[in-house]
Amino acid sequence: MDEQEADKVFRQLTSILGELDLGWVVAQVLEQVRVGQTKRESVPMEQLELPRDTLSSSLEVPRSGSKSRKPQRKKEVLIKTLDYSRKDRLGLLLDGIERAVTQTADMESAATEFFRQEKSGDVRFEPDEEELGESIRLGQAIGERKEALGKLGALISELREQIDAN
Repeated sequence: MDEQEADKVFRQLTSILGELDLGWVVAQVLEQVRVGQTKRESVPMEQLELPRDTLSSSLEVPRSGSKSRKPQRKKEVLIKTLDYSRKDRLGLLLDGIERAVTQTADMESAATEFFRQEKSGDVRFEPDEEELGESIRLGQAIGERKEALGKLGALISELREQIDAN
């Protein structure tokens, strides 16, 4: 997958997520893209644009009484901010989808299993009196979603393979 294809898939996925009321996932990914990724880089002190007095104190040469060896050049570790590539941006979106959908379903499964083991009976989530909607039984949707989650996981894996292929 090249950068243009990655951008096209990214836009398609953001549109789908918006239609599914998961625009918050897209917003978080876009915020991370805006901030950028960080990279550590070692730079020789001589290359830094610092005031002369700062450089001279950092690069002192050993005095004549010490062993004659080459003075060590000091390096400074700097943090650099880089833009995400279109492929990286798509990867971030896929991570967000996994966290929002797949991992949330895993938490629901774990909670359901906990209540089953505790023999707590039926756990229901009821809407507030002012809200319209149906009650939801914990575990009711899990069986229905397992197959869909498996397909989603396979599609995400396939997309990741295509991203990494080039």
